[in-house]
Amino acid sequence: MGQVLIDGPSLAGSSFLAFGQVMLDKVWESGYIWKAVGLAGDTVKKEQFSLWKQLGILSTMGIALVAATAIGLAIGYYLDKWLNTSPWLTMLFLLFGIAAGFLNIFRDIARLKDINKEG
Repeated sequence: MGQVLIDGPSLAGSSFLAFGQVMLDKVWESGYIWKAVGLAGDTVKKEQFSLWKQLGILSTMGIALVAATAIGLAIGYYLDKWLNTSPWLTMLFLLFGIAAGFLNIFRDIARLKDINKEG
């Protein structure tokens, strides 16, 4: 039918997210989701699917920003503790986390624009 998108904070080695995306695509295409909710054989309107897809992307934007910032802060904090360079690495990785969070938001906005062009 279509591709279901899941997004999370950008991390180096995000193969886990890629694997999850592939598995979710396979489940989506097999129709198990529709059988589970009792819609087997019914067709889901494209507009309805697009709306749910957009809501899914919008609901993850804030979480992705906070998670990326927290991950950057945690990495910087523990590197500072380990290397005794406080507060420089904490500030540097906090900025990296904030930048990664905003990059995720810009990617999500671009994805929403693509969905609106399709619909």
